[in-house]
Amino acid sequence: MRKEICVLMTLVLAVSMISLVSAGVGYPYFEKNTFVMAPGESRDLTFTLSNSEVDSKLFQASVTRGSEIASFAKSKYTVATGKIVNADLRIKIPSTAVDGQEYPFTVNFAEGPADSVQSGISLGVAAEIGFKVVVKKPEVESTAMTPQQKWMIAGIAIVILAIIIWLSLGKKKKRK
Repeated sequence: MRKEICVLMTLVLAVSMISLVSAGVGYPYFEKNTFVMAPGESRDLTFTLSNSEVDSKLFQASVTRGSEIASFAKSKYTVATGKIVNADLRIKIPSTAVDGQEYPFTVNFAEGPADSVQSGISLGVAAEIGFKVVVKKPEVESTAMTPQQKWMIAGIAIVILAIIIWLSLGKKKKRK
């Protein structure tokens, strides 16, 4: 009985270890966490590609929706075992974009063995990520003074004027 339990536990452990070995894609933005940019702005959004499998992996990155304003720096990324590689998506918002305008995006990462290009092996989908970029004009800081600031400056001016008058009256009394 004990031997059977040990064999069963070993089998369960072996199967669970296989599921822990994988390659993956990490990303900071998703459907409910939007990316906010200003009209005319250009920025890079970084995706992290990781590989904990035994062999190196090839990731092929593509923009399947929103490609009119976004593209990856490279289309293919090789990730060695135990390594992490960044894939940068360059997004350029047109200067004619309107405040509140949304650009939906879908990016796709296909994954396969590092030698899949030479061997003709097709790549499987590692991740398909959807998110949106929302255009928001930057808020311009107001340089106008608040009423409190105006009263404070008026009060300081009155105090300075009073000191000048007091000093000038004091000098006149000393001369007499």
